[in-house]
Amino acid sequence: MKAHIPLTLSSDLPIGALDPFQTISAAVNRTDLEGNPDGGWMTQEKLTIDDAYFCLTKTPAELEYRNEVKGIIESGYQADFLILDKHPKEVDSKDLTDINVLETWHRGKCVYRK
Repeated sequence: MKAHIPLTLSSDLPIGALDPFQTISAAVNRTDLEGNPDGGWMTQEKLTIDDAYFCLTKTPAELEYRNEVKGIIESGYQADFLILDKHPKEVDSKDLTDINVLETWHRGKCVYRK
């Protein structure tokens, strides 16, 4: 991030989890799901919530050269977004994996509702 090199986060399935909140938690806390190691591993590589969010949304669209149609929530852009039960910036970083998706919207249509 400091060198302004675009970073992306992904599931990296089958190695990583499909749950993006596990990915965000790992990037922000630099721990496994049990909170190990205490304080995080290679803490100089911790990302902020905002940085992790952009690594999953805006940056991939830019690297795909599709940032004119997706990657942000704005009029005229592909409307892909989630409605969550908690705001990621309003929970303790250790609780990021406890966030639940209430709705999923893809191209402006609700495709999942809890």
